[in-house]
Order: sequence, then C-alpha cells, then structure tokens
Amino acid sequence: MKNIPRDLIPGDLLSGGGGVHEVQELTVRFVSHRGIFTALCQFAEYGFWATHCEVRLPSGHHLGSWYSKGGVRIVPHDYDAGEFTRELYVTIEVTDEQARIFYAFLDNQVGKPYDWRSIVGFYLPNFRRDWQRRDAWFCDELIAGALVACGKFPQRVANERNRITVFDFSLLTGMIAKEE
Repeated sequence: MKNIPRDLIPGDLLSGGGGVHEVQELTVRFVSHRGIFTALCQFAEYGFWATHCEVRLPSGHHLGSWYSKGGVRIVPHDYDAGEFTRELYVTIEVTDEQARIFYAFLDNQVGKPYDWRSIVGFYLPNFRRDWQRRDAWFCDELIAGALVACGKFPQRVANERNRITVFDFSLLTGMIAKEE
C-alpha cells in the first residue's frame, strides 16, 4: 500500500506510532482547493464551498480518498499546505468502541481505488452507483461509510441516499458534531 507512513502500519490506525491511545473524538477536515475540479464540484453541490473531506488520525496524519493519489490513502497532515483556499475541522464525540470500529473500517479501505463513477454520476445519472459499495470510494462516501459502520450515522439515513456529496456530509456531521 503506497503512501503509508513508516511509523503507521495498517491495522494500527489508533496508534500514533508509539502505542494505542484512547480516542473519544473523531476529527473530520472539510477543505476547498483551487482548480477546475473544485469548480465542477461546487456547481454539483449548489455552490457549497467545501469540495473534499478527510479524517485526521490520532497520529496526526490524514486519511481520505483522492483521485490524484489513486484512491484511499494516508498522507502527512500538511500534504496540501499553501494549496487550499479554506478549511474547517469538525469534531465528533464517540465512545471507545465506536472509535475502534470507525478506524478499523477505514483501515480496511486503505488502498482501494477512487470512486470516479459516482463523481461522473453527479452529472450523468446513468453512472450513479450505490455509494455504500465497498469496492471504491471518494472522500465523503468513505468517511460516511465509517460513521455508519460505527453506529454514529443511522443505517436508515444511509439507505435513503443513493449518493452522498460533501455538502450532504457536512449537514450530517453538523448534526452530530461536538458543540464547542
């Protein structure tokens, strides 16, 4: 599996490289970058500013799915320093068991390809597919799938949607986010 830091091996996403940590919060990063892909995503999402999301791991690395990186990967926290135009971190409180399931789900997805078909499906309905299929992911599908797996998102909500956008995901995380 490419792009996995040497101090963070699969099966050890709860580890910061030096032992397992108790995790009570999950952190999701919403971000926007410059470029044509961002403009197209913003159009498909009715002008919503964020066009990508990812999880900050306890190690400080980020895990997400990127077309440019070949799918689900773990990257350094500063992989896009100076390239993004806006970012927002959202914290979600979870039990230790939910955190364990959340990170185990994500760990099992590392290395899977980017779900380009669903992105095309935003514009061409014949390309739509069930976002919960676990063979390929784009960013918000991946994290929403992990939140469904750990019980933080109700399965019935997930089943009612045949697709999920960053905008949809931001609304859902806003409903379950920790209040500051």
